[in-house]
Amino acid sequence: MHHLNIIIGISIIICFAEAVPVLDHSHHRYKRNNGLKTQSPDDRDSCKPGVTSPVTRVNTTERLKALRDLFTGDGIDGYIIPSGDAHQSEYPSDYDLRRGYISGFSGSAGTAIVLKTKAALWTDGRYYLAAEDELDCNWILMRAGESDTPTMTKWLIDNLGATNGTVGASPFFTSSSSWLSMESTLKEGTVNMKQITNDLIDQIWTTGRPSEPNSTINALPIEYAGRSWQDKISDMHTAMAEQNVDTLIVTGLDETAWLFNLRAKDIAFNPFFISYAIVDRKNSKTRLFLNDKNRKLTENQTDDATNQKLHEHLNTGNTGNCNGMSGTLCRGLYKLTIIMVVDYSTMLTEVQNINTDSGISQVWVAFQCNYALYSALSSKKVHQANTPAALIKTRKNAIEQQGMRNSHKRDAVALITFIANLEKTMKDGTKEWTEVSAALDLKEHRFNAEHNRGLSFPSISGSGPNGAVIHYFPTPATDRKLSVDEMYLLDSGGQYLDGTTDVTRTFHFGSPTAYQKECYTRVLMGQVDLARILFPNTLYGREIDAIARRPLWDVGLEYRHGTGHGIGSYLSVHEGPGRISLSHASFDSDEKLDEFMFFSDEPGYYEAGQFGIRLENIVMVTEAETEYNFMNSTFLTFETVTLVPYEPNLIDYDLLSPEQIKWINTYHSKVQKEIGPLVSSDPVASEWLSSRTQTVMGRTNMGDNLHTNLVFLLNLSTTMKDLRDRPALRQVPLVRVDSSQRLYDLRQEFNSNGVNLQGVIIPSEDAHQSEFPAEYDKRRTYISGFEGSHGLAIVLKDKAALWTDGRYYTQAENQLDCNWILMKQDEPNTPTYEEWILANLGTSSTMSNRNIGLNPLFITSSAWITMDRNLKAENINLYQMNKDLVDAIWQFGRPGRPSSKIHVLEDRFSGKNWQQKVTEDVYKAMLDRKADVLIITQLDEIAWLFNLRGSDVKYNPFFMSYAILETQNGNLRIRLFLWDKLRKLTEQPSDPESTSKLNVYLNTGVSGSCTDRIGMCVEVEDYNTFINAVIATVNKRDVKKVWIPFQCNYAIYKVITKEIYQGNTPAALKKFQKNPTEQQGLRNAHKRDAVALITFAARLENQVKSGQFPVATELSAANQLDSFRGREIYNRGTSFPTLSAYGINAAIIHYMPSLSTNVEIKTDNMYLLDSGGQYLDGTTDVTRTFHYGVPTNHQKECYTRVLMGHIDLARFIFYKGAYGPYGREIDAIARRPLWEVGLDYRHGTGHGVGAYLSVHEGPGRISLAHPRVDKDIPLDEFQVFSDEPGYYETNGFGVRIENMVMIVKKYQFMDSVFLGFETLTLVPYEPTLIDFSLMSPAQIDWMNNYHNKVQREIGPLIVNDTLATAWLRARTVSVNINKGDNLKINFILLISSVCLILGIS
Repeated sequence: MHHLNIIIGISIIICFAEAVPVLDHSHHRYKRNNGLKTQSPDDRDSCKPGVTSPVTRVNTTERLKALRDLFTGDGIDGYIIPSGDAHQSEYPSDYDLRRGYISGFSGSAGTAIVLKTKAALWTDGRYYLAAEDELDCNWILMRAGESDTPTMTKWLIDNLGATNGTVGASPFFTSSSSWLSMESTLKEGTVNMKQITNDLIDQIWTTGRPSEPNSTINALPIEYAGRSWQDKISDMHTAMAEQNVDTLIVTGLDETAWLFNLRAKDIAFNPFFISYAIVDRKNSKTRLFLNDKNRKLTENQTDDATNQKLHEHLNTGNTGNCNGMSGTLCRGLYKLTIIMVVDYSTMLTEVQNINTDSGISQVWVAFQCNYALYSALSSKKVHQANTPAALIKTRKNAIEQQGMRNSHKRDAVALITFIANLEKTMKDGTKEWTEVSAALDLKEHRFNAEHNRGLSFPSISGSGPNGAVIHYFPTPATDRKLSVDEMYLLDSGGQYLDGTTDVTRTFHFGSPTAYQKECYTRVLMGQVDLARILFPNTLYGREIDAIARRPLWDVGLEYRHGTGHGIGSYLSVHEGPGRISLSHASFDSDEKLDEFMFFSDEPGYYEAGQFGIRLENIVMVTEAETEYNFMNSTFLTFETVTLVPYEPNLIDYDLLSPEQIKWINTYHSKVQKEIGPLVSSDPVASEWLSSRTQTVMGRTNMGDNLHTNLVFLLNLSTTMKDLRDRPALRQVPLVRVDSSQRLYDLRQEFNSNGVNLQGVIIPSEDAHQSEFPAEYDKRRTYISGFEGSHGLAIVLKDKAALWTDGRYYTQAENQLDCNWILMKQDEPNTPTYEEWILANLGTSSTMSNRNIGLNPLFITSSAWITMDRNLKAENINLYQMNKDLVDAIWQFGRPGRPSSKIHVLEDRFSGKNWQQKVTEDVYKAMLDRKADVLIITQLDEIAWLFNLRGSDVKYNPFFMSYAILETQNGNLRIRLFLWDKLRKLTEQPSDPESTSKLNVYLNTGVSGSCTDRIGMCVEVEDYNTFINAVIATVNKRDVKKVWIPFQCNYAIYKVITKEIYQGNTPAALKKFQKNPTEQQGLRNAHKRDAVALITFAARLENQVKSGQFPVATELSAANQLDSFRGREIYNRGTSFPTLSAYGINAAIIHYMPSLSTNVEIKTDNMYLLDSGGQYLDGTTDVTRTFHYGVPTNHQKECYTRVLMGHIDLARFIFYKGAYGPYGREIDAIARRPLWEVGLDYRHGTGHGVGAYLSVHEGPGRISLAHPRVDKDIPLDEFQVFSDEPGYYETNGFGVRIENMVMIVKKYQFMDSVFLGFETLTLVPYEPTLIDFSLMSPAQIDWMNNYHNKVQREIGPLIVNDTLATAWLRARTVSVNINKGDNLKINFILLISSVCLILGIS
């Protein structure tokens, strides 16, 4: 069954860029308006004049009038009505369906807002069609998740902001996180949010309202629960102690039911009871809050699975307390905690009492905790996170795991028996079936199954067009006859004492069209791909959701819901907190995928007015067995517990890969083996099952012949070894700096700030948070000797430690001397900075002599605030140092402060002048954000904004600077802060392509003043006056809001006294999306760069293979390549130091050769070359891996799997939706070929790249690392990324393949856009390192097309270079695995190598 919204349906396709396979969409009927949607009910198609209203509608006119009549009394202009109850239940009891009452809409997700003259309802893609049918024409339908639908807060601000209006809501029916977010946003738009404690819907819903739920509560025996409630309470205490929490408030109904092993029927289809719980760890007391508690405690059970009354199960008295009872009885066998059952209505009072209890310091509440309870607590007491009940519940214990397997077997018998009979009787004409009768008959089959306790949700039984309504529930008014001419979608599930089930299958009992078969098959492909994925145990569900969508995205299809929801064990069919979904409702509440979690795997496709397809299995996360074991990593996969076959007559087997067919055959064999014996007594069901579980013979592996030919050819020259016997190469030379004296000098300065420091923290960055600082600013490198771009050092009085990420483990091991502890921050047992400091300083009741120094210039504001908070909690003071201690001791050999010339980047390269960027991009964004001041601290953003370049930072064309933009009475004041401003303003341009002096270009005076200047002018001021300028600016009376970047350092942040908006600046966002001139410039720059690299690579191979003297080394190769790049027009140097790494050095991810590490490049190992150039029209970054001899099988497999991931990402097509995707959600595409055998790499797959700017450009990235999720941005057109998977085997070799790719529009239907990548890099791959038998035909086709493009575009540019021409031609021959071209290409390579060695063209 579906949950979580995402995206949109499909229609007419417009193709862009490279051709892609596209389905014939002539079947589509669904049309929507363009522009801003649904601002009036009249915009809805079903509300047009003359259109007949659907029979499912409720007339809400009188209800809305009654609600609005109450507005005046409460002083409000509108009212918000969410879907949930006081427990934020997805499916509330009938009594709590307030939103359903006021709107008539019955879907589980949606929020209604009623104003004095308007009413609107927001819902997600699962319910668009249902809401259109059910909402009468008093309502505006807001399709949440579509790009042109306003958010609720924006709509309220647009309607109420001008009059400072007030909107009310019940604090009980809104989660605390939602309330706080909405209240904050509305406040910015001058709309007030008011708590209405006496809910207005309750006041008007006086007739026909269902009774409050009050069912009998039954104990769930331990043989089904697997763990006693006493043990679970003990688990709560353990988790609370780990977080130093005194009290836990449990508000989720499923959490309460799970915690106490209790079940009831207060909510249809969910075995819950209305309740709260409070677990008091300090006083060993637990309170359960129930309605009508005395009756429930003593009444007889209604489930024959138990013989205990409630008070007996809880070991408490008849009235819920222990007065007059023995301690043993009240405490039970565990003597751990007193259980008290108290009145539900006292919950708010109890929370208020907790707030005033001075003995309680921390209270744990869930993200879903309603705002009424949350706001009763002091914010200082609140610890808000997923509760331990939620986290433990989602990881099923061994009994629950087996129970889920068993219940799914019984459920499969019920479903197979039912559907076999339905198909037979419908086809032979002995019975007519409708959606309703089918659902009722299936219900009876389930009810007859052992341990069944009802359905887990109302069956979704949809034929033909009804199947396209994602959450369609048939009613007598909508009931449709089943037909052999239509698709039939059946989504259903059961509640069993030992598990909850949810399964969807789609059928066609006649002859489906080719289009229907392709749609079904692509849905099946996605489901199978997700089911068989292997992945490391560090992922969130959102990071693998795209795996299931890809087969649909490939041809422009999509579905508007998440791919997977969690599922409980005789609990909720939709269980949190984990999910497999691109929806980002709350990152904080999401959880990583972990063993023994259960999820649905349910991609789909829905064509409005025609048919719907969904395939859903329940899967359990389990540990995977892998061929390799990457750094002792744990890999996970899915065990499918649903046991119902697919429909062969709906499958187009030609679309399936051999791996997909193999999985289906294995799955069907399992279904037949486990379910066949259980239906053997039913001939109809047995025959139906047998017909669907036959083995399907897939296509043969076309690559086997190719693999044989490659091995044969390579054996002509050498004997092949099994390359899993890794070569024993020499150790990497040590390149350590003796840090003893430096550490001694630093510790001598600990008291120089006027305070006794116990240690100092030294980050990598400068005051601008640059990834690559100037040599002058490499303080962390100076103190530690470690040269990597990422790392943080902490020096205490007797210890020193350095944290870095997986790119630099080997390098740090080599460069850090033995004064240092190396902290591998990606490893699970590595302490955080704060944990390590505490472990060494110990605990204390005061902050006396517990000071850790840190220069606030060199750390972001968010990092400082987080670290300060964490240290303060342990009575450790994060001290702001007035002087930097490394600066104090770094007196000799320090490079000079950078202050290079600044030159103008002409418009022919930038595409837009600085005046346009300031007015169109920045000023407009400031007005939209209502920001009075924008502070820009990032060097690349300032360089981009003003079209200026410098050379203060090696390899980066930047200059040290800040900028402040300030709105003043409708005008914009622009200020730029520079070192040596007077010299820089008037000196001659340093670049021959630049003609303007800086003062002329910026329209400022020779002193930087704008006095008497006409037109836009930039005031240029001294760099060292910046902080004082910030203070003076923000303290102006008319300045209300200040916009700062996420990277803003804490020294700046702390002096801002006005409201702060912290987010990506408009300069960062516009810079990241390249304009047309920049796009073409990047293409041109990559062509010239390819010429340089190919010319060099041909000569290097010739030199290595022929044994020419002098021999090629890592350093000589890097220098030679730099020389070739320097010859190209517009080249302005390299974009980073060339990573030229041979053999074991290549296993160091960011290895840069030096005199002490330099080695010869030979023919017996891999050579990795990662390099790039800075050009006036673009920045390049390309990596290729070579082998100049005979690679081993293991090396070839590793290279090929890296190449497969690289190609899979390059040819990936994705839907551009309101929820992304983000780069982190497609990273897995590139890793999957490595994950399949237990390999991985410890770096991101893609970084942004600038246009003659930084080679590592933010804010977007393609990476599973999320240091700041809120800083990330969705993938969009004209963003440029690297595509660079790799594999690194310590003391063996390294492989990386990197291209630059630009996101472009691939095709569009109506207002829905599909994006993909255009590859900018034009350098071929190494065929001798490729095992073509591992590659799919689609991967080989992509590679052939790419090589054809390389030959077509680069070949003519090197035609006069016979060596480079032969080298390129040998690598761009098309591979056709069906025609023996595999043998031809390798003979060409062999002959080419001989020719290179002999110098024959």
